[in-house]
Amino acid sequence: MLTSPNEVQICRWMYADSLAGFLQADPAAILGALLQHSQGAVEPTQRDAWLRQIDLLRACHWTSDVVACARIYLEFTVPRLGRRVDTVLLTDRGLVLVEFKVGAAGFTRSALDQGWDYGLDFKHFHEASHAIAILPVLVATQAPAQVLEIGTSFIGDGLTRPLCAAPEQLPQIVNTVRDWIDAPTIDADAWERGRYLPTTTIVEAARALYAGHAVAEISRSDAGAAKRWLRGQARGSERFGVVVSWQAERLKPLAIDIRVKTDPVKWFLDGKDDTRSSYYLEDVATEFQVQGLELDWVCVVWDGDLRFAETARGHHEFRGSRWMRIQKPERRRYLENAYRVLLTRARQGMVIVVPEGSADDPTRQRLFYDPTFEYLQALGMRAL
Repeated sequence: MLTSPNEVQICRWMYADSLAGFLQADPAAILGALLQHSQGAVEPTQRDAWLRQIDLLRACHWTSDVVACARIYLEFTVPRLGRRVDTVLLTDRGLVLVEFKVGAAGFTRSALDQGWDYGLDFKHFHEASHAIAILPVLVATQAPAQVLEIGTSFIGDGLTRPLCAAPEQLPQIVNTVRDWIDAPTIDADAWERGRYLPTTTIVEAARALYAGHAVAEISRSDAGAAKRWLRGQARGSERFGVVVSWQAERLKPLAIDIRVKTDPVKWFLDGKDDTRSSYYLEDVATEFQVQGLELDWVCVVWDGDLRFAETARGHHEFRGSRWMRIQKPERRRYLENAYRVLLTRARQGMVIVVPEGSADDPTRQRLFYDPTFEYLQALGMRAL
């Protein structure tokens, strides 16, 4: 078949074959293919890891129907992440992404995030994987057999939660996936030709999420419920955080104090093990710190500075011990724009917390918050 220059297929893997061909091949030949396609010198530890993975995959007791239909790809490049998936198994019903942890007996949180990230990348950025089921699997080579429970996240996009497994459980996982998925047969040749389209698929993923799922919700409970919501939605290294208006002076009962300075660099860039990062949900960011930037999942905590009723909006600032009306039109517009910034920071989903107020606190009266909650609910936002 002839192809035009624009249709030349990019090979994203270092080795590929049918599963049957892989099982019949000489392990030395498989290793040779990996070494041949490596860029630069290969460390002995990497060479040994490849040999171990090859041996483990060949030792698995694959069923004849899986051997007949599956293809295997080793060191599959994930361009956006700058990494390679150790093993990709493409069956007639779904895609299994296998990451080996050679010598490990357990599964770390960072390894689980890695599995999520691989799955998300294929789902959102690999054109031929958009509509198929994807199952990330972490294999610790020294781990005992694990309890296998296949479950999807709330998104319902066919990407399952990463499974932790021992090497000998891989055939069981593949068989379960094939039995569990009711989908058209995957065209393996077409899948191999699938393009990697990061820009387009971001838009497509966002449209699908906002069109088909309840990604905007509101809560009347404390911010703790919203934090649990955020942690429950985020997958892998998807980023989440809490944002508030810089005039949100009466959120201290919810453990939010805007006078505490947030380091925006640490908040946006540091990992899950840094208490200053957005992941920890302890420090909050204001419109000044998030303008022009985005997170995957956002919690907006709404104070009494901007209030909604059926026919009007109320603009306030807190001075001393009470709320004062903002009179100047330009300052009112500024406050509205501040909330506009906060409400557009989420790429995938958002929860808004409207405090319940307190009958014992004149600065946090229910009438400051109830009309806003009712207004948002009337717009169609689902209450948690």
